Amino acid sequence: MFTIVSILLIITASAAFLFLLWAGVVSVAEREPRAARWFFILAFILPVPYIAIAFTEFSYQNEVGGILLLLTFGTFLLFLIPSGKNKNYRQPVPAKQIDERDTMFSRNELKPGTPDFEEYYRNNP
Repeated sequence: MFTIVSILLIITASAAFLFLLWAGVVSVAEREPRAARWFFILAFILPVPYIAIAFTEFSYQNEVGGILLLLTFGTFLLFLIPSGKNKNYRQPVPAKQIDERDTMFSRNELKPGTPDFEEYYRNNP
């Protein structure tokens, strides 16, 4: 028989699994294999305690599940609380105009042997 805590544990585990799986797919699409690997590993490891508590009957099951849920959602809520801003902080202004081709994201798109690759590295040794 499932209690409300067990149902919440299952929903939380499912949400974590789906979110991490989605993040892994996005990482694959962005050609980030290391991030994708970690997201896929975490997608299968992180939900295990939630599922284990939800489907295993033992003394104080609801209490342990409730504590796990409180820790999970309490930690999540901490990230939503604004921590304030430094009043003296000013947005830095670049001293000169930035060439977007010099960013690592643009250079990542250059393929060796192509005219764009040769031209960029001829101008920027």
